[in-house]
Amino acid sequence: MERNGGAGSGLHLTKAPASGASKFILRSCPTDKGARVLFRISDVFLPGPEELPSGLVDDTEREGAIVGFSDSGPKHHAFAVVELDDGQKMVVPVEKLRRAAQETDEGGGR
Repeated sequence: MERNGGAGSGLHLTKAPASGASKFILRSCPTDKGARVLFRISDVFLPGPEELPSGLVDDTEREGAIVGFSDSGPKHHAFAVVELDDGQKMVVPVEKLRRAAQETDEGGGR
């Protein structure tokens, strides 16, 4: 059983799988605001294909930071607003995001 820990908290309560136990553990969602994520251009909801920079193909993978979320009807946080390093923002379904690997050195950037 999972429950959202609160609007915008990025935390989920997960029931521990121990037999008969009713303890909950707190875990960080891979789509917290500020998290670095990866996604494919083919998964971008907005902007539309005609508004994307030329040269990007559907299987191009991009990386950015989550700066916000959007709901879809009753589904809370269905979409993430992801800001790329060049400042461009894209709206991507949360289920299509993957956590980007953490870089250990600041000089090895993109």
